[in-house]
Amino acid sequence: MFRYKKRDKYKQRDIIINKRILAAALIAVVGMCSGCSLIPSFSLSDPEIGTGSFFGTFQGESRSPVDSTEAILSFLPEEETSLLGKPGYCYVTLSEEEQVVYEEIYAILTGTGESCRLSSTDSEQVKKVYYNVMADHPEIFWVDGYRIDTTRRGDRVLSLEFSMKQTMDSGEIAGWQDVIGVYLKKFMEEAGKAGISSGSGDYDRIRFTFDYIVKHTEYNESAEHNQNICSVFGDGQSVCQGYSVAMQYLLLYQGISSITVTGTTKDTGTSHAWNLVKADGSWYYLDVTWGDPSYSESSEVPDEIVNYSYFCVTGDDISKTHVIGSELELPECTAVEDNYFIHENCLFEEWDEEQFETLLVSCMESGEKYLSIRCCDAGLYGQVKELLISNQKIFDCMERSAYRTGTDAPTQVSYFENKDFNILTFMWK
Repeated sequence: MFRYKKRDKYKQRDIIINKRILAAALIAVVGMCSGCSLIPSFSLSDPEIGTGSFFGTFQGESRSPVDSTEAILSFLPEEETSLLGKPGYCYVTLSEEEQVVYEEIYAILTGTGESCRLSSTDSEQVKKVYYNVMADHPEIFWVDGYRIDTTRRGDRVLSLEFSMKQTMDSGEIAGWQDVIGVYLKKFMEEAGKAGISSGSGDYDRIRFTFDYIVKHTEYNESAEHNQNICSVFGDGQSVCQGYSVAMQYLLLYQGISSITVTGTTKDTGTSHAWNLVKADGSWYYLDVTWGDPSYSESSEVPDEIVNYSYFCVTGDDISKTHVIGSELELPECTAVEDNYFIHENCLFEEWDEEQFETLLVSCMESGEKYLSIRCCDAGLYGQVKELLISNQKIFDCMERSAYRTGTDAPTQVSYFENKDFNILTFMWK
């Protein structure tokens, strides 16, 4: 388990313009989250040569994990489209030999917890496969690493005995399964009220899930179980690892492929976790932790703002602020269709006042109090910022938009900026 120091990335300044206040807060989302990534922990030992034990499913006939696996995973939602408890993206990237080891490890992790001899005698291969199993399966929340006992004859490795490091007993697991079930039921009820169903498009379901986790979770480094889904689903508090596996769990339940990716933040080198998600046939990166303003120590950032800077972004975009770990074989992410700013028509190739005011009208009509836009390059970003902020044209746009919606024009506007992605976010009262 890792802990990280949070760095306050927010700075604020107030500009008095006649009788109107333009409160400007600067957001730099680079490295703004501290969190925990689930790095496999393991140990090795060298017992005397013995017969060992085997899972009947894979090697021998001593016992089968089927009954215990079904019991421990019986809480998984019964949904035809659900991908929970099924081989995920990582499984497909492995060789046939590694897939066998994956199946063996998965059976142990979801079985009785007794040690079992693996078909592999390569401890590095086992480490790789274990990492892939955990990246695929957020529903395995009671495991925190593993142990390998090595049997040798001279320098030759004869066998590896694998056992998990289990953090909960069966009673605790059952209790948390109930808690997860309650959260999932509430989540689905709220999705239904929002018009989200199994027939909704991938974008709408992913965005609802993203927003739901942000609005129902507080960033807290001291949260219990912050390396697994229990912290989010039970206590509503977590760090990046908890946010990411919770996001993955809810997406998998809806039949949307996702894994948890770990690495570091580019500016500080601290460990971090986020998601890889498949939307409408294409892969994207998504960072739900950095979508939540509660990660910051600043009291100036409104809780109601959701940061979409890292919602369905490309590999090039995520690489501006994230360093992807080497543990997983990941696809190229080049699609842009389901990126928030493109999908919501919030990307500006050139300044278009009508486009901007149409977005403002849409926000005002729906009751939203903030709007984020992205400029195609730094030059346009500077131009838009000077026009709307320095030259105070934001108020003219607000007044015209309010007139079109029959509402009072805002008199106080705050703006937040992400220079890495040329994003401006406006919030008004």
